[in-house]
Amino acid sequence: SVNCISVMTLIGQSYILFANGTMNLLPVNVVSLEKSPGWINSDLYTIEAKAETKPGQALPGQGMMLGPMMQALLEDRFGVKVHREVRQVPVYELTVGKGGPRLHTAAEDGCVVQNLDQPLPPPARGQAPRIFCGMALITNNGFDLRGATMEQLCTALSGRVDRRVIDKTGVSGAFDIHLDWSNGDLPSGPAPPPPPPQPGIFPATGPDPGEVTAGIRAALQNFGLKLEPARGP
Repeated sequence: SVNCISVMTLIGQSYILFANGTMNLLPVNVVSLEKSPGWINSDLYTIEAKAETKPGQALPGQGMMLGPMMQALLEDRFGVKVHREVRQVPVYELTVGKGGPRLHTAAEDGCVVQNLDQPLPPPARGQAPRIFCGMALITNNGFDLRGATMEQLCTALSGRVDRRVIDKTGVSGAFDIHLDWSNGDLPSGPAPPPPPPQPGIFPATGPDPGEVTAGIRAALQNFGLKLEPARGP
């Protein structure tokens, strides 16, 4: 059951956020074509749907229902057609400095793998909630990552800078990373709220400070990593 939601938001949710039945945290803009009708942004809908299953067949999980199954509903009921193309645009490449990476291997049992279809049980009284592997915990001056790959670090960075960050480190494995840019020129207070949605655009997740700051670059150098401007897909 989904209440008061626009078709454009549903498109961003089902074709990007849950495209393959799992959550994709990389910020992506979905832009509607000029010929798209205005109501896909302005009109709000309530959708109630029930998955059809055969006797003894397991119900699909939340990720599948919000992703591929919602795609089928949008195409059937709203006539949605999605065009995909790859363009070369300004990006940042995450690379390794001359001295090599200085990363801390992830602690054992320091995080749990996210599974939308099996919610975590509530923590016991006095116990801190478990942290999902690879998901950034935003602080005033940076973020924490537990059990994160370099690709997941790039995803977290992409939510804080004005370009997508692509992993070019060649470093494998999972790491615990505390990125603190408090000595840089980013604001030390909480991130500002995102701007209101613009017509035809599904807002990217996370704040956009405009330019990569000296603080973020310096923080990455502490791990032997660099951000290099480039062009990429």
